[in-house]
Amino acid sequence: MQRLAHRVVHRCLQNAAVKGHADVVDYLLGRYVDFARANGGTREDVVELIDRADSRGRTALWDACRFGRVEVVRSLLGAGADPTLQND
Repeated sequence: MQRLAHRVVHRCLQNAAVKGHADVVDYLLGRYVDFARANGGTREDVVELIDRADSRGRTALWDACRFGRVEVVRSLLGAGADPTLQND
């Protein structure tokens, strides 16, 4: 269940980043933090979700920057996204 939830949230996070929906990004991250805590997860689990690359090697932060989604970039950085990760 946790792996499935992780994949679903990651896909939704990527899509929200591309589309520029900072409110959705904030909501997803908030709910995932709650889910992680309830299931013995840590902040590192949440950061791993944020920094996870998709099948093209792109993180949500990379996509948000690529499409000029400034509010999403702020949300992701505020949640712990690593700005030094490079696209594959």
